[in-house]
Amino acid sequence: MYQSKTANATVSIDGNLIPDSMMAAMSYQPSVSLSEKSDIEVVKIGAGDKFGQKFYQYYQSKKNLLVIIDTSFKSRIKNIKGFEKITAEPGQNTIVFVVTS
Repeated sequence: MYQSKTANATVSIDGNLIPDSMMAAMSYQPSVSLSEKSDIEVVKIGAGDKFGQKFYQYYQSKKNLLVIIDTSFKSRIKNIKGFEKITAEPGQNTIVFVVTS
């Protein structure tokens, strides 16, 4: 079994630094640096979406994802940060969750 823990994460979107309280990152890579030129898909969890269903869909993805979460779900980011990142076979992808409008 492998376990991953985020030591330090910084996210900036359009030059705006996202507060640590509004983001969570999941990766089994020792170091990650993503930009607009990276192979990363931007997806959303909108205000009317079923949060749990969308979260698990993205969490189980094999792609690099930037998940934009509607501010109506901002209380959920703390749950994502506490989510156990344990797997028998770690992936090569990175998933970044950001709460923003």
